[in-house]
Amino acid sequence: MGGAIVANPGGPRHMRWMATGLAREGLLRAYVTPVAATPAGLRRVERLPGPISSRLGRELSLRDLPPDVAPGQAITAATMPELLQVAIRRSPLPWGIKSEALRLRSVAFDKRVARLLKAGDLAVIAASNSALATLLSAGDLGVQAILDYPIAHHAWAERLLSDEARLQPQLADTLQLAELPERTRRRIGDEIEQADRILLLTSFQRQTFIESGVEEEKLTVIPLGVEIDAFRPAPREEDRPFRVLFAGQLTQRKGLSYALEGFRKAAIPGAELILVGPVVGSGRPWRGMSGVRQVGRIPFGDLPSQFQACDVFLLPSLVEGLPQTLLEAMACGLPVVVSENTAGPEVVADGSQGYVVPIRDPDSIAERLLELYDNPERRRTMGAEARRRAEELSGDTYGLRIAEALRGAD
Repeated sequence: MGGAIVANPGGPRHMRWMATGLAREGLLRAYVTPVAATPAGLRRVERLPGPISSRLGRELSLRDLPPDVAPGQAITAATMPELLQVAIRRSPLPWGIKSEALRLRSVAFDKRVARLLKAGDLAVIAASNSALATLLSAGDLGVQAILDYPIAHHAWAERLLSDEARLQPQLADTLQLAELPERTRRRIGDEIEQADRILLLTSFQRQTFIESGVEEEKLTVIPLGVEIDAFRPAPREEDRPFRVLFAGQLTQRKGLSYALEGFRKAAIPGAELILVGPVVGSGRPWRGMSGVRQVGRIPFGDLPSQFQACDVFLLPSLVEGLPQTLLEAMACGLPVVVSENTAGPEVVADGSQGYVVPIRDPDSIAERLLELYDNPERRRTMGAEARRRAEELSGDTYGLRIAEALRGAD
């Protein structure tokens, strides 16, 4: 029996951990990705002119060859379509153009991975919306077909977000998943049908699949990991405002209006709500709101200091899988206030690492923020517990659990 193929279509860091975990356990045949920068390649980039070197170096440093994956195990595919869609994604072009660039990249990558499969491979792990040809080929060859699906079931998400567009019409332009193109909806549905197993991140996410009619025996929940060495607690600066951090895409899918309203209702003296991440839509709802400061997208290497400068992490999402920013905040020792749709109890226990609130409930958000502001000792205790839980969910642990899941199914 051969090894497994991990097909990472772009930036997802958890798929790098998959490859590392499988490589360490002797189960990896190939890691396929558009870009897998070697140390020598990164050194060549450093010799380019300053602005180009800086921008390209940051991008490639997030797509370097995963630890313990040998250069001979790395296969690049659909590199030019990926670089094109990255450039378009960071441009002011309309969402429709960005979506089409991503689709073309995904189709090209998927077809290439499908051609790489061989009878006798242990398994292939392919990412949702970049996997249909790969899963079909796996079925023909008798290879275990595993779909990595990092968010709530698309049909479940569409129903909830369509309702949200009616409830909050001023933020409807931020709801990317409220109405998927029919072609995308059909492709994702076919991928779910063709997969032998589907990798999920939380029990909440699993429930959305069951409610959408997916067979329970297909579903495997393995919580995401976090880079616990990069994201660590730091001493709190004295004489600074109480800061609440909202990090991720600035979109109503992540409950942005409820975060803003909960912060406003808490009315904590001198407090700041820090918004970190790319804006989806107009960005109008928080303009001029007292205490709200938008940082925007920042380089990955600067994220730890941003977390460390805050006191509480807030993410009352409507639709999620398991957001990486939640685990990064916990690793930095921040107590969290998150919605019931953001993480399952296997990640955040209400009253232990922070608080779990209902969706669309700014009053509950305000109440919990005030509790954490008024009780510094509780804040410290919860932050320490959040760090302890994050240490149990390292990237290495995630990769090992993926390997154990494959070995158990062999």
